[in-house]
Amino acid sequence: MGGADHQALVSSLLLKVDPNALGPALPPRSRSRQQIEQAREGVLAHIRRRWTQIRDAGGFHNLENWALKEISDGTARPRGILV
Repeated sequence: MGGADHQALVSSLLLKVDPNALGPALPPRSRSRQQIEQAREGVLAHIRRRWTQIRDAGGFHNLENWALKEISDGTARPRGILV
């Protein structure tokens, strides 16, 4: 688990837009969204514990800027030290 997992989880599921309603595909209070948010928090907790190993393996390279910033905020590590 690493930065790419976090980016995929957020971009594929949490940021997905329903083209018919032009709103979030998962309503903010839905059970599915809550479970995905819990999974995202679990990924961030793993990254907080293992960030040096993930960094050394190149796990933060090639992430989009928004994902790197979110991981930086979630781990309380500056973006520059992650890459």
